[in-house]
Amino acid sequence: GVAVLDATDPMVADMARLIKPGEEDIMIGRADGTVVRISPDSVNEYTTRTAKGTKGVRSDSPIVSVTTVPHNDEKSKAGANPTTLLSITAKGFGKRSHMEEYRLYESGTDKVGIKTIKLKDKDDTLVALLPVKENDHVMIFTRNGLTLRTKVSDLHEKIYGRDTEGVRIQTVLDGDEIIAVQRISDGANF
Repeated sequence: GVAVLDATDPMVADMARLIKPGEEDIMIGRADGTVVRISPDSVNEYTTRTAKGTKGVRSDSPIVSVTTVPHNDEKSKAGANPTTLLSITAKGFGKRSHMEEYRLYESGTDKVGIKTIKLKDKDDTLVALLPVKENDHVMIFTRNGLTLRTKVSDLHEKIYGRDTEGVRIQTVLDGDEIIAVQRISDGANF
């Protein structure tokens, strides 16, 4: 299957207006644990009688997460409080990876993606991709109503490579699963 990004779609158009070209990229995460990083410039209003939009990704795995990330975070490995990509699965595993581990796909290429997290079992899926900083918090929500707020710095101090399993972020009981994760910028109150 192919997921098409159509700039005439109101949701895609609104997201495209909010993205700062040259400053941010779009990350598309799929249930199978793969990610595609594209430039917002590659989302265009290409429309003909037989074609519409821009090819976002090519996969039979559904898209589960779309987010924006800094285009070129020079501080990512060496700087104070770098932006990292947090990946979390339905079974409660997760990890952070450096942004430069994810190459930018050029417009017109076949975007099959790269692995961001190895899934520990065949029933697990990626549920969230979030750009986070050390002083951010995240809220984790499960299907059965459990809600957890935690500091990103408490998740795990090690930043892993792209194609690794990660660590247990949240214990998920049988019959339950993580369904959503939200970043809270710099530990803001709500």
